[in-house]
Amino acid sequence: MNSKTPGSDVNASGPDLFLIGKLTKPHGLNGEITLYYSSPHPIYLDGVDVLYIGRKQTPMTLLSFRPHQGRSLLRLEGVKYRDQAEALRGAEVYADRNQLGDLEEDEFYVRDLIGATVTLVDGALLGTLKDVIYTGANDVYVVAREGKADALLPAIHQVIKRIDLEENVIEVALMPGLLPDD
Repeated sequence: MNSKTPGSDVNASGPDLFLIGKLTKPHGLNGEITLYYSSPHPIYLDGVDVLYIGRKQTPMTLLSFRPHQGRSLLRLEGVKYRDQAEALRGAEVYADRNQLGDLEEDEFYVRDLIGATVTLVDGALLGTLKDVIYTGANDVYVVAREGKADALLPAIHQVIKRIDLEENVIEVALMPGLLPDD
């Protein structure tokens, strides 16, 4: 189970935007700037021609990008010099979901999973998915349970049996020791 790209920021009046990362430091003297992804799963920007920058989600044309040390270096229209790139440091970067490539069959955007009902394979309610933790080995789904401690479920095929985005349901099979003492 590979979840991609946290972020739930949506501009209802325009493109389907969500947070992909943050601009950090300029790279070199010619306006390139480093994009640090908000998830450990980098986004491929092939096909993306506009990024939305900062709190106001200002559209900026993406001229080029290239991978660099687990991040991407961006060239944005109108940013030709290091000081212009420096002025963007710390700005959040949003992308239009419709411009991103298709996901693989077993991949999901985290924002599509948050809020899903989590049930056991026998249909019993476990709780609601409230967060995803990135551990490096596999993602961990944080399930809020009514009146009980949150459950932490590894996003592996032995535990996550079915994800149905249309029904907004995640079906799980529990392994011994997964639930905290109730």
